[in-house]
Amino acid sequence: LDSQWPPAVAGAAARSIASLSTAPLELVRTIQASRPQSNGMLSEFQMIVKQEGVVGLYRGLAPSLMRDVPFSSIYWMSIEYCRNKWLDHDSNRHRVDRLSAVEHAGRALFNGTVSGLIAAACTTPLDVIKTNQQLQVEVVASPTTVLLSSAEGTRSMHTAAATPTAKPTNFSSLDIAKRILAEEGIQGFWRGNVARMTKVAPACACMIASYEVGQKLYLTE
Repeated sequence: LDSQWPPAVAGAAARSIASLSTAPLELVRTIQASRPQSNGMLSEFQMIVKQEGVVGLYRGLAPSLMRDVPFSSIYWMSIEYCRNKWLDHDSNRHRVDRLSAVEHAGRALFNGTVSGLIAAACTTPLDVIKTNQQLQVEVVASPTTVLLSSAEGTRSMHTAAATPTAKPTNFSSLDIAKRILAEEGIQGFWRGNVARMTKVAPACACMIASYEVGQKLYLTE
């Protein structure tokens, strides 16, 4: 187990840096994906900065880190565990010849798929909280100005009718978790889990297989 801690710590540290660097892009992506029609990326950035300031670009950063850092830690720990199991398998069979590129790719795909599934399943509740926090808005009413024409001329007045507008709210991750638990029960934290695992597992498998096979081909030349 001790040999698996360095990859877990390194993966967590690397993902922390990556999440901090890409948090504004992740926020805009989440907002655009939640709307049938959305503005361009630049317009979304400008709207967020105008309404919330630059700090608004990092809305949902805490739950993003809560999701991404454990994900990478679990993923790389699982990868190392799978690699060690393959080494034990080869040792028990007294295999001394090198793996072919196809065998190496197959094992890497298996390792990536299994590790991705485990990491995604463990962190789906954090992903649900993160998405809810980034999309949270409060509908507020603003008075509508109506122009009235009369013999004395045109004048404006504020009517009781209101136009709903979206205003970002600042519920904490704990508040959102409590709301999900109250409204949907424990199963609410795994909403979308199958779709997420279906997306994450092959992506992780392709990433690690491409990296390891590319590295193997480069080192053998």
